[in-house]
Amino acid sequence: MTIAINTGNTTGDEDGISIGVLFSQTGPMAVTEIAHLKGTLLAIEEINASGGVNGQKFLPIIEEPASNPAAPSDWL
Repeated sequence: MTIAINTGNTTGDEDGISIGVLFSQTGPMAVTEIAHLKGTLLAIEEINASGGVNGQKFLPIIEEPASNPAAPSDWL
């Protein structure tokens, strides 16, 4: 599981705070990681519903590594 948060925007001029969410939705790791993905998205939804962080909402960016540990390094 990986969650990356881009906090470079401090002015509030952007649409929100981008959060990279990396959970396998296919392959052998999907059995547990789908629940983690749903929990993460629920938390983001609740935070956004309460006004976000410093008035900015979280913007989840979901990637699918397909249970391949090398996949994220290929995206760089």
